[in-house]
Amino acid sequence: MNDTHSQKSGRGIMATTAETVTYVVKRYWLALLAGLFLLLAHRVALGLWWVQWMAKDSYYSHGPLVPIIVGFLVWANWKKLAVIKIRPVWVGLVLVVLAIPLILFAHWSKTETICGLTLCMSVIGGLMLLLGARAVRVLLFPILYSCFMVPLPTTLLDRLTMKIQMASTVVAAKMLGASGLAVVREGVIIDNAASSFALPGPLIVGGACSGFKMFIALATFTALFVYLLHAPLWKKAVLAALALPLSIFVNSFRIASIGWVVVWTQSSDSMYKFHDTGAMIFELVLSFAILFGVAKLIGADNFQLLGSRVDQTLAEGESRPSAYQVIGRGGRGVVLTAAVGLLFLATLIVKPLDTTEKGHLAREGIPTTFGSWSSKDVEMSPEIAEILRTADMMQRRFVNHQTGRVVDFLMGAARDTKSFHDPHLCLTGYGAEITVDEVVTLRVGRPRPMTVDASMLWQSTPYNTTVVIHWYMSGSKVYSDTTSTSNAVRFAKLSDFWNVVTHPSDRKRIRRSINERQYYWYRFSTDVWDEDSDSDVEELKQFIDDFIANTKNFGE
Repeated sequence: MNDTHSQKSGRGIMATTAETVTYVVKRYWLALLAGLFLLLAHRVALGLWWVQWMAKDSYYSHGPLVPIIVGFLVWANWKKLAVIKIRPVWVGLVLVVLAIPLILFAHWSKTETICGLTLCMSVIGGLMLLLGARAVRVLLFPILYSCFMVPLPTTLLDRLTMKIQMASTVVAAKMLGASGLAVVREGVIIDNAASSFALPGPLIVGGACSGFKMFIALATFTALFVYLLHAPLWKKAVLAALALPLSIFVNSFRIASIGWVVVWTQSSDSMYKFHDTGAMIFELVLSFAILFGVAKLIGADNFQLLGSRVDQTLAEGESRPSAYQVIGRGGRGVVLTAAVGLLFLATLIVKPLDTTEKGHLAREGIPTTFGSWSSKDVEMSPEIAEILRTADMMQRRFVNHQTGRVVDFLMGAARDTKSFHDPHLCLTGYGAEITVDEVVTLRVGRPRPMTVDASMLWQSTPYNTTVVIHWYMSGSKVYSDTTSTSNAVRFAKLSDFWNVVTHPSDRKRIRRSINERQYYWYRFSTDVWDEDSDSDVEELKQFIDDFIANTKNFGE
C-alpha cells in the first residue's frame, strides 16, 4: 500500500513538474527563444571559454561552476522578483541594438573578452525591455557575476601574473628569514645566503606558482560570500578588499612551507609531492579559514536566504501583473526575439577568422652563417612548443669563432599575437630578475635604411646576467613590446571588420589579405661579460645589424 502511495506521489510530482514546464513555455516562449538565440550567437565564444577552462594549469578552471552559481542566485531572488511591479522600458532595446555590432565583431575576430561584455550587455538590455529597471537591479549581481567565467586578455593576464609573482616571492623570502633560515632573494629565486646551506637547492617561483590563479579563484568565491552576507556595506567592503592581499599572503606562506618541508626532510621528492598535492589543498583551506575568521571577527557572519530578505516597499500599493504581461506589452517580446534572432542568423553568415592556423617562417631567407659567425639549430622544448603551438618557431645558437661570444636567436611567425608570450613573464618564470627594461633604437643600413625600436631587457640570476633585445614586426611596421603589438592587432581587426562591412563586394579580397598577414617576433640574447661596460650591448647591436643585412626580405 505504501508502495502504491509512493508511486502515486511520484506520478503527481512528475505531473506537476510537467504542468509547470508547459505553463512556463506557453507564457514565456518568446523570452526563452530570445535567450536561446543570444546563446547561439555567442557559441564561438562559449567554445573558446570551454577550451580555456579545461586547459592544463588554467587560471579559469572554476569557469564551469559560475553558470551554476548564477542559476542559483536567480532562483534565490525569485521571491524578490515576485513582488516587483513589471514596468518594461524601451531603453533596453537600445542596449541590445548597441551590442549587436560588438557581438558580430567579437564573433568574427574570436575576441572572448568582448563576447563576455556583450553577453552581459544584451542580457541587461533584454531584461529592461521585458521586465523593467527594478528587476534588473535585483538580477544585476548575478549577471555581473557571470564575468568571473570570462578569461582576461592574455597581455593583461601576463602583466598581473608577473607583479603578483614578484610580490609572493618577496613575502615568502621574508617568512623564511623570520623563521631563522638565512636566505637571499634574487628576482623570483630564493636561495641560501653565502654562509648557509639549509636549502638543498634554490626555490624558483614560476608563473604557475605566482598566486594569481589563487587570486582569481578567491575573488570569485569572495564576491559570492560577500553578496550572501546580511551586513553593513563597510563590512562587505572590508571582506571584498581582502581577496588580493589574502591570496598573496597565503601563496607566500605556501612557498615558504615548501621551503620548510625540503629543509626538514632534505628530500627533493618530498618537496615535489607537497608542491603538487598538499600545498594547494593547504592553500585553499587556509584562505577560506582566514576569510571566515575575519568575517566572524567583524561580526559579518549573518547569512540569510536571499528570498527571505524581500523589500516589501517595492510592491507597496502595486498589483502583480499577469504572467502574460511579463514578456512585455506592445510587442516588446516580439521585437527582442526578432532582433536577437536576426543577430543569430548574421553569425551564421559571418564566418569567424581562423586564428588557429599556424604561421609560416621562410627559413631559407634566415642566415645561418655570415662573417665570423656560424650557427646550429636548437630544438624547442615541448612545453614552449605547446604554448606557442600556432606560431612557427625556430631557435638558433650563433657562435663567433674569433671572440667566442654566443648569441641565441629566437624567431616566430604567427597570424595572431596570442602565440607570442611576453618575455617579461617568460624570463621571470624561469627565475630571472629583470634589472633593466628600456626601449633602444637600432638604426639599420642594410638591406635598406630603417629604424627599429626594440625592447632591451637585462635578466639576472645568481649565476649570470643576460641582455635581451626583442621586437615584433608586421611588414615594415615595428612594435617594441608585446602590449603595443596586441593593441596593433586589435586595431587592425577593427579596420578589417569595418572594410568588410563597408565594402561587402571586396570581402574575399579583404579576407585573403588578412590570411596573408603575419606577425614576426625577433629575439636576440647574449651573456654579459662586463656589467660595468656597454661593450656587450654594442656587440649584440652589431650582430643584429649584420644579421638583418643578411636576411632576405626583411621588413617587407
